[in-house]
Amino acid sequence: MQQHSTGILSRFKLTSTVVLAFMLHCLTTILAKILQAFVNIVLTLCDAQDSVVMFAPYYFNSYMSFQMTGVTDILVGPGDLNTLYPDADWLEATLQQRKPTPKLVTVVNPGNPSGTYIPAPLLQRISDICKKAGCWLVVDNTYEYFMYDSRKHVCVEDDHIVNIFSFSKAYGMMGWRVGYIAYPSEVKGLAEQLLKVQDNIPICASVISQQLALRKMTAK
Repeated sequence: MQQHSTGILSRFKLTSTVVLAFMLHCLTTILAKILQAFVNIVLTLCDAQDSVVMFAPYYFNSYMSFQMTGVTDILVGPGDLNTLYPDADWLEATLQQRKPTPKLVTVVNPGNPSGTYIPAPLLQRISDICKKAGCWLVVDNTYEYFMYDSRKHVCVEDDHIVNIFSFSKAYGMMGWRVGYIAYPSEVKGLAEQLLKVQDNIPICASVISQQLALRKMTAK
């Protein structure tokens, strides 16, 4: 829906294309995370022989999303024992040493299950490390409004970054299952491949869910 795209794009500094990429889940698979978006991205960006990186403690469904799409070389990086922040030094060393370079790095911000918010400087460093290594960074922003003690959520944007968001968590719409993927429009062929995957899974979010999301997003 055009109204969604206009409202969503206003939150990004760079030119991005937005896909409304989530669907109504059956009752047995309703989860706390926007899994359809993550699966779509993995199917778009990764081949079965690729390696990928995530950080402990991780959300188990993200790990399974890699497995079910054929990606089995899953590197799990450590988190700081006190803060649970992703270990950027480990990531930098791993991306430099591992050949071929892992295709994708993913973080959840704030984290699930940790609840830890990745500070902006650390998130930017992770982004810079990924860009230098030539791999994608996928940031799951599902819990962007679960911020406390005056902390403020921030996003990173670049031509190697894909962000995913959830209306279900942001606007208390659990059960309606609608959200979006924001990705760099300047990357040739990315939009077509994302839409190809989308067209073969849910096609689109239900219209009633989209209408509710639009009203939530535009409410005064």
